[in-house]
Amino acid sequence: MNYKSHVLFAVLVFATLLLAACGDSSNVASQTATSDYVAPALATSEIGGQLGAGIGWFVGALVVAVIAFGFIAFGTEIRSRALTGAIAGLILFVIIFGGAAAANAYVVVEQGQVGVVVQQGRYVQTVNSGQHWITPWLQKVVIFSTREFTFTTVSDPANQGSEQYRTYTMDVTTSDGVQGVVKFQVQVSMNPAKAKELYKTYGTLENAVVQLLKTPSLSLVRDALRGKTALEIVTTIDEYDVIVEEQLRPIMEQGGLNLIRFSFRKPDLGSWESERNESIVAKQTALKEANLAEVAKQQAQAAVYQAQAQAEINRANAKGQADAAVISATGQAEVAIIKANAEAEALLTQKAAEAEANTMVAKTITPALIEYLKWTGWDGKLPLYMGGEGGTLLFQVPQ
Repeated sequence: MNYKSHVLFAVLVFATLLLAACGDSSNVASQTATSDYVAPALATSEIGGQLGAGIGWFVGALVVAVIAFGFIAFGTEIRSRALTGAIAGLILFVIIFGGAAAANAYVVVEQGQVGVVVQQGRYVQTVNSGQHWITPWLQKVVIFSTREFTFTTVSDPANQGSEQYRTYTMDVTTSDGVQGVVKFQVQVSMNPAKAKELYKTYGTLENAVVQLLKTPSLSLVRDALRGKTALEIVTTIDEYDVIVEEQLRPIMEQGGLNLIRFSFRKPDLGSWESERNESIVAKQTALKEANLAEVAKQQAQAAVYQAQAQAEINRANAKGQADAAVISATGQAEVAIIKANAEAEALLTQKAAEAEANTMVAKTITPALIEYLKWTGWDGKLPLYMGGEGGTLLFQVPQ
């Protein structure tokens, strides 16, 4: 291999490297987000090369093929150098240009995404998640996220919050002159079935959110809170969720966005709220003290009522005990009377029986019976002394 061959080989390598650097054969999503408070996962992206890139790949592959042909045809000593150079150049052209075309035509749409195939700015078709083939360099795929995301209002969208889409809070002035800030958030998702209409009308999901959600919601919130006092906004803010949601839903759905939920956050009314809280605390303290005084009063009244009730109970118990004593004494007296009457009755009966017995005995006593009893009752012993009249001892009977 002579000096000329080395030069041709170096030119071939340089041309190949230059072609690889200038041409983009891979389909890497290029974000089209226009604000720093849209999450990258939510930002609309595009996959696919441009026509200019395809022309560049064609020219570059052709240059490499020509260089290869020249290197083989004029820098080598092999047989059929021209034919061999032409075949080698053609093979290199097909490999380089065909590989770049295949890489540019192969597209993968991830889960939670939908793609709109566009050819030179014109809508071609809608593709769902999966692998797809498109015409290289003539077509591209605009990728939209169909996952649910949160749109919210914060004071510093670039540095506050974790929501996927953040915008600035809305200032309000209540009917009683209180100035403050109203915050809200919306759960949203894109309707894949309306990807065509969304692309044709708004181009990107970010623009659709601005025109279908951000602008209308700020207007509807302002209308819902117009004429309300600070106290009404603070105490009844949740009641306006449904009002705003019902008005915002048809606007979003018509453009291709699904409204899942609208909800207000706690409003910030500045010093008015802190003053109101202090007033509420003071009222609650006074109410608590009044309640304690009322409780003490009720406890005192309850003690009085309890003492009165106890006295009444004691009186009732004393009366009951006295009544019981009277009843007991009366009962005992009656028992004694009854017992005495019974004993008297029994005694009378006994005396009557004895009298009757005596009468009957008297009727049965005769002189002969008396004499009989006298002798039957004698024990056979004579009396020791015999007395006469006047107590004169007549004689002593010897034993």
